[in-house]
Amino acid sequence: MIDKKLQEKFFDEYGTPMHVRRHCSAVAECAVKIGKALNEVGYKLDLELVEGAANVHDVARTAADHEKVGAEFLVERGYEREARLVRGHMRHAFNPVDQIDELDVLCMADRVVKEDEYVGIDERMAYLMQKPGMTPERIQRIKMIAEETREYFEELEKLIGKTFDELLG
Repeated sequence: MIDKKLQEKFFDEYGTPMHVRRHCSAVAECAVKIGKALNEVGYKLDLELVEGAANVHDVARTAADHEKVGAEFLVERGYEREARLVRGHMRHAFNPVDQIDELDVLCMADRVVKEDEYVGIDERMAYLMQKPGMTPERIQRIKMIAEETREYFEELEKLIGKTFDELLG
């Protein structure tokens, strides 16, 4: 598993900026909470895998196609399972609620953490739309992702009996 010690080693080796390191840690914390809540209602998610991948999901954020670069970085070090999640975290379409897997959990957590704190889907997506280089097409895509995510979260909240704000806030 990629624990905090290994996370720091990989960050140091890659030269990951401090704000990205804090973001990864916050996403990992949220991902574990989501995974635990789902496991409590019958899922069998590998929380060590979720946490390990979340700990380093943006290790290469300064690179173009950071998810691919980060995944290759992890594969080179023998972390293929975590690399699969890192590779998929940017363009992932959620599985149906009854088929949630570890990548879904990582993506849920990443979509609600701005920098190093849980802010919810609306604030996170608004933040992304304000980044430099946004085009009308990219903004429209983010809005679509936000709506899909909101609907998905509503299903999950009914399932786990808590809102994401209650679970993560």
